Amino acid sequence: MNPSFKNKDFDSNLASVSKAVVHDVNEDGLDICVAHKTIIEYFDHKTKGTRVAKRSDLNPFEITPYLPFVTLYELTFDDKAEVVDLTIRLSGTGMVDIYGEWTGASVLCDHSETGLMNVYPETYKRLILLVETAIKRKKPFIISSSQLSKDRTHLKSDSLAIPLSNDGESINMILMHTNLTTTKLA
Repeated sequence: MNPSFKNKDFDSNLASVSKAVVHDVNEDGLDICVAHKTIIEYFDHKTKGTRVAKRSDLNPFEITPYLPFVTLYELTFDDKAEVVDLTIRLSGTGMVDIYGEWTGASVLCDHSETGLMNVYPETYKRLILLVETAIKRKKPFIISSSQLSKDRTHLKSDSLAIPLSNDGESINMILMHTNLTTTKLA
């Protein structure tokens, strides 16, 4: 279920990118931001810990403060139940400010020069990891990575992923909340 993708070393504006690391939300010693803790508790309350979260569990009005950094992805499967595409269904204003407008974009199928895999290849790779991990784990997790831009600004990204399902079992959407921190290095 790992779609092929062009392998570039870095996003064009980055000097270096660390490997993305997947964390269980209950991992000992993991420093989870307030937004992620709140969203995890929100979905735990909705599911009572007994099933995969459903899209119908999500009421945007109940997590309004976090919506600017939320992205909602929809998975498309072939008749063999393999992922053939990932479509961005919603992108919060904070994410749009950083990456530009990608709502409605096909992540896996758009191989054009302006497709996400070519514009943001490291982000594309993290999205492949996101999909593979969501399908495998079927529970919330965090993907952490760090980047250093050419102007020596360090960017740390922690993205909480909440796998979603129409039937409470098979993953067909992923809600992601991204927490970004930046530090200017000397």
